[in-house]
Amino acid sequence: MKNIFILSLTCLLIVGCTDKKSNNSTENTKGGLTQTTVELVAQDKTFGITPEAFRENLVAQANALGNGVNWDHVELEEGDEFNRFTIGLSENATMFGVVDKNGELKAVNYALAKTDSLESDLTSLVMIGGMTAKAINSDIKTNEVMDKIVELLNITASDFVKNGEAKQSLVLNDIDYSTVMTMEGVWLMLKPKQ
Repeated sequence: MKNIFILSLTCLLIVGCTDKKSNNSTENTKGGLTQTTVELVAQDKTFGITPEAFRENLVAQANALGNGVNWDHVELEEGDEFNRFTIGLSENATMFGVVDKNGELKAVNYALAKTDSLESDLTSLVMIGGMTAKAINSDIKTNEVMDKIVELLNITASDFVKNGEAKQSLVLNDIDYSTVMTMEGVWLMLKPKQ
């Protein structure tokens, strides 16, 4: 209950501070939301799991919780340095996966556009973050991860209120969790600890 209150407070801070106009303009947008990705330069580590195994684990967790996920297969987009996949989770949320050329998952990014339903969207982001960590490593305690994501979002929101944008990260169970907040939205990024 405490985390829901804190998350609600975070939402109020974000919504209250996003009436300012951003003077940053970018052309790489999807649905009005810039695609922010994990910095992968010189990152050699992967999660040691294929995108297909990750998909199967994530879908199984979602189904066990009664949140059926319609994700039948991973469709990779080939890149020069690494491959990617993109899954639209809702009208406002997108998952971007980064896959090493060896076929293993390097990172998972969630982008959440600023909307009127930010509180429920952030709650969903926290849940999917915990499920993602568990899909990567079955030994991870989902509730512990979700508590840390809420804590990370609260710190990021506090910095966002002061600066108009913010980025924070922490490492837990060999996973580096990063959150980014801008006037456009919120990102949650997971990559292997370096």
